[in-house]
Amino acid sequence: MKNLQTVQRRIRVSSIRSVNPIGQGGYIFYGAAIQIDGTAINNEHFVVSVPNRLHITTAVEVGQWWDVSGTPSIYVREHNGIKIPESQIDATDIKLALPNGRHIITLLAYSERFSGIGISKATRLWETYGERLYELLKDGRADLIASVQGISDVAAKALVSGWKTYGDCTVIQRLHAYGIPHSVAENAISHFEDKLEEALADDPYRLLSFSGSWRGVDAFAKGHYQLPADDTRRLRGAAEEVLYRLFDEGHTAPPEHLILRRLQLLLNTTDSAPNYDTSNAANNLSAMALTQAQEHGILVTAQDRQQSQQMGAWVMESSIARAIAERLSSTSSDLLTPLYIPTSEMPSTPSNVQRSATAGTQKGFELTTEQHHALQTIAHHRIALLSGGAGVGKTTLLKALYQHFDEAGVSVIQASIAGRAAQRMKEATQRPARTLASLLYSKDLHMADGQTIVVIDEASMLDVITMYRLCQALPMEVRLLLVGDADQLMPVGPGLVFHELVDHPRIPHGRLTQIMRHGNEIAAFAQMIRKGVWPKVSQDEMSPVAFIHGQSDGGKQRRADVRNQALPQAPSPHAIAETIVRLYMKAPESTQILCSLRNGVLGVRSLNLMCQASATGSAAPLRIWSDVEDGFVNTGFRLNDPVVCIKNFWDIGILNGSLGRLTKIEEPPYPLNDEEGNLSGFAIAWVEWDDGERRPVTEALLPSLELAYALTVHKAQGSQWPIVIVPVAPSRLLDRSLIYTAVTRAQNQAILLGDELAAQLAVQRPPKSKQRHTALRQHLFDQLDE
Repeated sequence: MKNLQTVQRRIRVSSIRSVNPIGQGGYIFYGAAIQIDGTAINNEHFVVSVPNRLHITTAVEVGQWWDVSGTPSIYVREHNGIKIPESQIDATDIKLALPNGRHIITLLAYSERFSGIGISKATRLWETYGERLYELLKDGRADLIASVQGISDVAAKALVSGWKTYGDCTVIQRLHAYGIPHSVAENAISHFEDKLEEALADDPYRLLSFSGSWRGVDAFAKGHYQLPADDTRRLRGAAEEVLYRLFDEGHTAPPEHLILRRLQLLLNTTDSAPNYDTSNAANNLSAMALTQAQEHGILVTAQDRQQSQQMGAWVMESSIARAIAERLSSTSSDLLTPLYIPTSEMPSTPSNVQRSATAGTQKGFELTTEQHHALQTIAHHRIALLSGGAGVGKTTLLKALYQHFDEAGVSVIQASIAGRAAQRMKEATQRPARTLASLLYSKDLHMADGQTIVVIDEASMLDVITMYRLCQALPMEVRLLLVGDADQLMPVGPGLVFHELVDHPRIPHGRLTQIMRHGNEIAAFAQMIRKGVWPKVSQDEMSPVAFIHGQSDGGKQRRADVRNQALPQAPSPHAIAETIVRLYMKAPESTQILCSLRNGVLGVRSLNLMCQASATGSAAPLRIWSDVEDGFVNTGFRLNDPVVCIKNFWDIGILNGSLGRLTKIEEPPYPLNDEEGNLSGFAIAWVEWDDGERRPVTEALLPSLELAYALTVHKAQGSQWPIVIVPVAPSRLLDRSLIYTAVTRAQNQAILLGDELAAQLAVQRPPKSKQRHTALRQHLFDQLDE
């Protein structure tokens, strides 16, 4: 029976009862209660149960001392039919305590990390050095330890190494007491090694660089080292924290007022005297922190504008601007011969040029005047942009352009940000394409020469980190073409690249605006959205573009005019979700649901489960064996479920965003062999992926798979499906670019459902990319004016 009171004991471990009890992690060990000096307390012995949630930072071993707090209870165990009651402590807190005096002999003799020492060698070490042995172990004096008879150099080094883990454990426990996670402490130990204590004493805010939270690191600095609120190390740490947070939010050049406001929130303190004005204190401290950041090079501020940048962001954006400027200023003679192509707006010229101009037409390309101009712009420059929305003929132009490059002996390297987009690019152009990450990882860029052009599709997704890496890897003589649509979603990562370049007057830009496909209502609807105008839209679920407010009546109900009347009241999310499932089940093989949210009734997770219940609810489940449950457990997947991979697996050709369908379940698991015929694992199922390959699903791959009836719009960028269903609900993520991106994923039909007023307001507001503070455009002006 448990007692609600809490007890505290120091326990010397004498045996380990269980590691990872009940499959839930943690330890169960047995030992004697001892005084601080190691003497026993009234012959008290306890079983200590340590749950996994306490995150013990080192393995429990015989001979160790542990300070345990927890609730006492009586545990009855049975041995040879005899019931034996034992005192137990269910630990709520536990910390490792190093032994003192002669008790180190037991620890060295029985701990697994000191294997090879034994009782006789441990006793000899104590008799040789006494209390000094602790100091020698801490200082890593393996040479003096090896001088003791019977202790080899190898054993001495192992002894020192094993002892160091106890020192690390002490540091980890100390940091954990202030809410700093185990992983942060371990990363700091790995970096500083035996200099961590010294490094933290010099500046405890260094822990921020290892992903420590401000709250925990600040509490540690003020609590353990007693740093005052205005300590310069604290102010610099606060400035770095604010700048990194803003960078993570996408801002590469936040205005000074935004930095100061964030600093005020971070540095506001309740530790002041009762009558002290904390708001004024925060204001003063934030100004001091900003000055410290500027003086120590954390922050770079341009002299002629109120715009500051974290040093890393300044380096990346200025380097990108320099690389672009150098390409624009290149006068190398190996550029393509200018392509003069006659149109209705240009007079005819010599026959040889006309023949070149009409070659594309003979091969099936009917280019408009707008496309001709874009083709010339791209062909004549080492760096250029190609932009345009859905249905304007970007792919047709690329095919025509590639023919001219083929004739000129210029090789083409195609890449896209996402794996799915790269696959689409490959299918559309009938040329190899890969992800940009894969291209950067390879050596192809470094080996490219002036007779090469690199084409990056879906370039609106380029963040400054990826663009910086591309500029670093790309030889200056290699051409670069960025293809995209600035009205689509901005990059997930920090900064803006394509969005900043499209309106720069010095960047060569082929801009396509004319919708090529006759009767393409989706493209026309998308064009209105990109202009910030919410158009009239049918409520008929059979229309190419429809907005349905819950259960549809097949279009018989007249839709309210959004300009003159109130929009229909949005139905409940549950009613919308049921309609989404009904519409999905009409054509599941060609329909994709795209959501702005992951959670909630209209989020990815909920809609995936609802669609699965309707589509494959009666199909065979994919199950795996669980040692914890001592039986088979469901994985959440069923036969014929669509799945998406959320991680890159370069070695097997599956990328983050790859889509597939679970086509076979193996019961029992099917053995897999490597190229040499050796067993390499077991397939528990098979998936047909979107690249046409059938690959095994192993238990190692399983955690990286999710249901794909519904995807986030971000995950879908660069892909297309015949029918797209888009739930619309008010949220901070809903904006013009998200709706535009979702709609343009549809080839034949786009159906929106939910709150039309929320959609209208989102479209009428400027896209969220306009809220990002960046400086790439200004860096370009600076570079091009030099």
